[in-house]
Amino acid sequence: MLGEVRVDTVDCLGLCKHGPNVIVYDETEPKGTWYISLDEDDVPEVVKRHLKQGESVERLAAERRPRKARK
Repeated sequence: MLGEVRVDTVDCLGLCKHGPNVIVYDETEPKGTWYISLDEDDVPEVVKRHLKQGESVERLAAERRPRKARK
């Protein structure tokens, strides 16, 4: 179980069109677990399972894809 939660807000995480987005960083996934296109109803499940129990919510998690290089 995680001992600390920090909430930050940003203008964009690079996937704005898929928002609202959340990234959860923890010791099991230091690059973060990305949750994109969340609905208000999804938040309690992410809080309970990921923040309190330490397990990602696979049905809501998205693979983080690197941004395309600009030419």
